Amino acid sequence: MKDCPSSAARGRFAERWSDSGVTFDVSEVTADRTGRVHVRACVEESCVARIASATRWNQILVNDPAIIDPGSVSVHRIITEVGGRSIFDETSEVQLHILQPNGPDCPPTAYVAAVAAATDGQLAQLPSP
Repeated sequence: MKDCPSSAARGRFAERWSDSGVTFDVSEVTADRTGRVHVRACVEESCVARIASATRWNQILVNDPAIIDPGSVSVHRIITEVGGRSIFDETSEVQLHILQPNGPDCPPTAYVAAVAAATDGQLAQLPSP
């Protein structure tokens, strides 16, 4: 039997990575904007809506409890200006990666990915988080 760290020893790092989901990076799209934008980020049917700007809130985590294996998932991001004009609307498939911060066979296990919205209007998968 594998000797796994206790929950107290795992601490906040393991808690951060205990949920499966996708991190959306909007920093490239917001970099040259002076105001805030509205972001709606979705993984399959789980969505999060946030306000982002060039200096704050430009990474959005969407956890999805339905993710139970390291397959691929559909992601969708819509970014609009405060006035409602769409500046980014893209759907893509991303490959999830298994993350086991305490080692194989030790909890937690999460399936994660990261994507970035580029100024060319595409969603790009980032290297394994």
